[in-house]
Amino acid sequence: MRPSYRTLAVATIASLVLSIASIGLLAWVLADAPYWFPGACLKEKGPQGDQGPRGPIGEQGPPGPVEPDAESAIDDVSASLDDLSSSVDDLSGRLDDLETGGGDQASSSVDDVANTVSAICDELSGYGGALGDIYLAAC
Repeated sequence: MRPSYRTLAVATIASLVLSIASIGLLAWVLADAPYWFPGACLKEKGPQGDQGPRGPIGEQGPPGPVEPDAESAIDDVSASLDDLSSSVDDLSGRLDDLETGGGDQASSSVDDVANTVSAICDELSGYGGALGDIYLAAC
């Protein structure tokens, strides 16, 4: 059985008309959504309701990796604390000398202490985290 060209032409035209009508209907729905979905598109919003209950807390994730810089930072902090300890010991010795020394020596000792504290503050300013907090609180 041979297909007739007339049937083929009618089917093609019907398919074309149906596809154009579908595209037109889709464009109308997209352009005028409140007409097609009146409950979904409100002109005015009402008052906000009460907040619902809090959801469950998720599982704790795995601990993060320790960067290789952490070891060097710990070593730097240890060295800074050793320097600070020696500075405090030096300061203690200078204060003992100050108790027995004269006015000129006291003035130079106070200047040396101020310079030492300033140097410690400058060294702490380069660090973040807890040392940065110490810097902000002390200097």
